[in-house]
Amino acid sequence: EGEFRKELIEQKNILEAVIGLPSGLFYGTGIPASLLIINKAKKDDKILFINADAEYKEGKNQNLLRAEDIEKINFVYQNRLELENYSKLVSLEDIKKENFNLNIRRYVDNTPPPTLHDVKAHLVGGVPKQEWSSELMSSYGVTHEMLFESKDEEYYNFLPSIKEKQNIRELLESSEAFRSTDERVNAKVSSWYDNYQNLVDDESSNIATLYTSGYELIERAFEASVVLDRFKVRGIFASWWVKNKFTIKSIKNSGYDFLLLSDGFISTNQEFIDSLGDTKKPLHAKLQELTKKLKNAKDENDKVIIREQILELKKQLFTRSEVLTSSKEQIITQLKLDAMNEANRYLSEKKQSIIKTLENLWDKYKVSLSEIEKERDEATSEIKEFLNELGYL
Repeated sequence: EGEFRKELIEQKNILEAVIGLPSGLFYGTGIPASLLIINKAKKDDKILFINADAEYKEGKNQNLLRAEDIEKINFVYQNRLELENYSKLVSLEDIKKENFNLNIRRYVDNTPPPTLHDVKAHLVGGVPKQEWSSELMSSYGVTHEMLFESKDEEYYNFLPSIKEKQNIRELLESSEAFRSTDERVNAKVSSWYDNYQNLVDDESSNIATLYTSGYELIERAFEASVVLDRFKVRGIFASWWVKNKFTIKSIKNSGYDFLLLSDGFISTNQEFIDSLGDTKKPLHAKLQELTKKLKNAKDENDKVIIREQILELKKQLFTRSEVLTSSKEQIITQLKLDAMNEANRYLSEKKQSIIKTLENLWDKYKVSLSEIEKERDEATSEIKEFLNELGYL
């Protein structure tokens, strides 16, 4: 194996990239997998190492690479980017010094940094100001005044109103900072989709241009945003595209057919429900019932029958006169909501990261050694008083 690596790297110089993937991607195989990218037309004397083993979705029996994970790997590889703790270009000379070892962590180590602990804070109390994650917090408009008061030049104290750890979550989730940031991001997604929809309706556009332009437009829409990084923004479109590419293909081929509306959208979207006339409300109620039955059905024959019943109800919900107008509007709404849902998934992850970071500060520093000693002394004094009253002392 060592001689084979040496031949690929030194003698032929055709190894272009080494990509580390998460463990458990393949059924029955728990070990991590790696991809060796060989390119006979390689132009430089460097190998790109990508450590993608930490970005995946956990599954019951095996882990999965999500659309955004695949997109990030592909984008970094195609553009030969260097990202901290993710990818690095390594010269052949450096690899030779390592005896042609291709262990990815030797070049790109994504091990989380050790947890910081301030000894003084543990002893006498306070939260170190240097542990305030400015970049993370400011991305969502969270300021230290929302949770802390200054103790001295180096330390904060939690506000008196924050009496328990759960108060941190309650305060942030109801804050104007969280609400307004969510609104701004959703407005950007909405604006992006409006521009993208114009491209979908353009007769000269095709699937290939819609795919590449989707990334370009969404990156442009989020150009000045600090809430989501570039790869999260691209991930919004990547995930949306995987879910909706066949809908887009159908629109380009045969227009806005009402059959493109998903059962879930028709049965739960309030705007669509409100638009139905009184004569169609019973049909919609029946559709909701069938959608639930389909979700719980086990037998494949039963599923086929239920799907046929749902299709017939859809036809009744959309009369001929409504097909060209109402169905188009609802399909566009469905596509835009899907994009917003993808963005909100990332926003939720970011908010949870902020909350977890602050809760971690509470766990580490809320109770100091001096407070523990004070409580101990008070408890000892109280016990002595009881013993005195009982005549034991």
